[in-house]
Amino acid sequence: MAGHFHEEDLPEGVLAPGPVAVDTETMGLITPRDRLCVVQISDGRGDEHLVRFSPGSSFAAPNLKAVLADPSRIKLYHFARFDLAAIEHYLGVVAAPVFCTKIASKLVRTYTDRHGLKDLVRELLGKEISKQQQSSDWGGPVLSDAQQEYAASDVRHLHAMHTILVERLEREGRTAMAQACFDFLPMRARLDLAGWAERDIFSHADMKSSLVEQLLRSGMPKPARPKSETRGKRPGPAWHRHYPMRSDITKRTATMARTPRQRGPVRSDNVE
Repeated sequence: MAGHFHEEDLPEGVLAPGPVAVDTETMGLITPRDRLCVVQISDGRGDEHLVRFSPGSSFAAPNLKAVLADPSRIKLYHFARFDLAAIEHYLGVVAAPVFCTKIASKLVRTYTDRHGLKDLVRELLGKEISKQQQSSDWGGPVLSDAQQEYAASDVRHLHAMHTILVERLEREGRTAMAQACFDFLPMRARLDLAGWAERDIFSHADMKSSLVEQLLRSGMPKPARPKSETRGKRPGPAWHRHYPMRSDITKRTATMARTPRQRGPVRSDNVE
């Protein structure tokens, strides 16, 4: 088992045929703002390849792009949505077809809400990985040994977990459902890049209404209807004018509503 570090592109012919595990490291979580710094890739045979891109890179990388865009190779990810967006935005290719271990985990490990990479590796493979370097400077001129080991570990176990999760999806009768999710992921990533990162376009309710509902469910008391509206009058739709915490709700919902406009797909704690 060995990690190999490359600048600007993957050497030609270093990967065996078949599925490849893929991950990315960026300067932050907002894809259009926070540049792509590293792409990790492995064929599952013991070696991991790290391709670093410097500030001002042209992201030409013809060998890497050829592998990522190869329709005959399945790309294994953990939280594919984020990586697909970063790869398409900076490298200009759709790195599909896709298998996402995080989505597969959510479909078959319904007995838990812990679907991070560290949790999956521990349960499925009985191994421990460190996430200490997850929030570090990936754009520096030199990547530390700890950073390189962290980056390599993100793709090291995906092939083994892929095998186990495929079996569980078949056992639970959810293979077709999972595949439909995987097939949609490239478009989900494009929606993220186009400005719909946190807006559910499939939801009936508009975003502001759903945010107000969330705030009320979080413990705020239900607003009382003014007496003037209860005496033979139909209550008006603008009940929030009489709600004592209206300004607080307005500020909080406005802040939450503005955030997605400039964000890419969010990597939560369990990005791992």
